[in-house]
Amino acid sequence: MNRVVKMIGATDFLALALAAAIAMLTKFGFESEQRTWGPLELSYPQFGLIVAFIWWWMLALFETRDARILGEGVEEYRRIGRATAVTFGVIAVVSVIVKLDFSRGYIAVALPIGLVSLLGSRWAWRRWLRKRRAGGDFLTGVLVVGNELSAQRISAVFAADPGSGYRVVGRWDPDTFVRGNDVNPKSIHPGLHDAVAHNGATAVMITDPQSLGTQGVRSLSWELDGVEILVSPHFVDVSPERVALTYLSGEPVIRLDEPQFARAGGLAKTTFDRVIALLLIVVASPVLVAAAIAVKVSSPGPVLFGHQRVGKDGKPFTMWKFRSMRDGADQELKDLLLESGAADTPLFKIENDPRVTKVGRFLRRTSLDELPQFFNVLTGSMSLVGPRPQVPEEVSLYRGLESARLHVRPGITGMWQVSGRSNLEWDEAARLDLYYVENWSMLVDLVILWRTVGVVVRGDGAR
Repeated sequence: MNRVVKMIGATDFLALALAAAIAMLTKFGFESEQRTWGPLELSYPQFGLIVAFIWWWMLALFETRDARILGEGVEEYRRIGRATAVTFGVIAVVSVIVKLDFSRGYIAVALPIGLVSLLGSRWAWRRWLRKRRAGGDFLTGVLVVGNELSAQRISAVFAADPGSGYRVVGRWDPDTFVRGNDVNPKSIHPGLHDAVAHNGATAVMITDPQSLGTQGVRSLSWELDGVEILVSPHFVDVSPERVALTYLSGEPVIRLDEPQFARAGGLAKTTFDRVIALLLIVVASPVLVAAAIAVKVSSPGPVLFGHQRVGKDGKPFTMWKFRSMRDGADQELKDLLLESGAADTPLFKIENDPRVTKVGRFLRRTSLDELPQFFNVLTGSMSLVGPRPQVPEEVSLYRGLESARLHVRPGITGMWQVSGRSNLEWDEAARLDLYYVENWSMLVDLVILWRTVGVVVRGDGAR
């Protein structure tokens, strides 16, 4: 893994040097003798290399090449963004202090090109690394310190995401831990050292911190030198952005910020949704016209199908789609659900639905049937990203926290659509939607939109 980190560092510098070169050529061309002004008169190739080095060094300072976050995606990209912002903040401050004058247009070109190059390079590395990890390379063996049930749960989590790079290699029972007292705590039981060595573990995950006593967790970090220590909290489905370690009267506590559903309905998201929806309608207008014609000539009935769905705060609205079924198909739904045994679940799906037309099947497979929902976004009844809107009959089957989905506008796409679409069971789909509602951020929306493109192109889970 150390070699991979060095290779990523090298590609980072190449990407930044390339951005500096493109900025120079864009601003000054090939023949320019332009130089910076002030105490240091540098040619722009020299200035560009200095900027690239400072940027590259900031990436290291913000630990963007930490092996523990490589391949993780969002956290890695967030650190790159912070390092980039600080880099150009430092350059601006230093230029004022030493009175160094340089082309602002040069920086205006270098900044976006460098950032896009970095993110593109890291995205390619992430795909390569996750593929290798799924194949058994660069794995971190985890020894679970906890009961058998917790070990099974952690094993299932890692098995569901083979590209994470973690796998459970063994379990150590904390009941064998020899506890000391607060005055003179004893060392960790030697059996844990033996278990780490025997299983070849390079990480220890504690699933029950209380079982190790008041000094146990602290002792682990001292006595298991070179072993990564992970602590699994008792709460789940909480975004790291909502979790902060703080101290109250000297006592370490974990603080959870309030759910973010209020911000998910704010002005920033609403404006973004409507602007992007309008642009997409304009760009996709030829496709909209072609799809409408295909629906009209392929089967009798209206071009659009308006379906009653439950929106924000439980208010009903009409969701528009291109009609993909034969006219009057709604009247057949109840009997088909009873026949398929899906009438009592809040995610009504019918395998090989006989009501779907040939054109409708193509529209569904390519997700073109959902294009009219951009008009729902324009009118404010839907968002680009959010929980999938459900029909009143499905909402009536909610039994617990599922109703929290209704705190935000439903979306054309969402977390469960990019995580399996129609292949997911209701419990998992609801869990993903609730995670989105509680942990919303603009970055999450952008990531989901990006992943939606890949899902639609591949046709994953479409019916």
